[in-house]
Amino acid sequence: MGLFRSLVDEGARPHLYRRGEIICSPLRPATCVFLIEHGYAREHVPAGDHEAVHDLRGDGDLVGELAFWSAADRVRIDALTEVRAWPIDLRRLREHASASPAVATALVQELFARNMAARRHEALARAPVAARLAVWLLHLDERYGLASESAPPLSMETLADLVGSSPVSRISRAKEWAFCSLAAYVAWHLLHFVTALLLRA
Repeated sequence: MGLFRSLVDEGARPHLYRRGEIICSPLRPATCVFLIEHGYAREHVPAGDHEAVHDLRGDGDLVGELAFWSAADRVRIDALTEVRAWPIDLRRLREHASASPAVATALVQELFARNMAARRHEALARAPVAARLAVWLLHLDERYGLASESAPPLSMETLADLVGSSPVSRISRAKEWAFCSLAAYVAWHLLHFVTALLLRA
């Protein structure tokens, strides 16, 4: 967060968003991007005739940064929890990126991470729901630590949105998801435990 936090204008105040409130939208003028200081947001992308949840964003993540590359590619971001975010003026961000290789590199890394997320979605599109859920849980655990106190609130509805399950199948798959969630979590930590033992040998 340190690098992007240093780009916030002096005198700027953080914006507070309530759950469900829109942070960024293609329908609004793109004047700034936001650096999340606290809370979690959802990123929505077009999916046919509706929108789908593409990813979660949390502490230290930049949102609305697609406006830096192309205003036409912007997506909707809303608050999953109460979100506190610092605005970074888009014009000044471009100036910093032109003058500072570190800022330019950080923005490219953000774009790379976004492209990796898009590839993950494509790769999982035809996988069974249980497999998509397991991959998402491992991914979110690596990023935010699902066992930590600051972990994102993963309700059944949020998980269904992330894995792309239809509303009709959410209830029928609830027990299957609960089992897969536990299995994936145990497998993840067992892998780390075995790896640690092998490194000590």
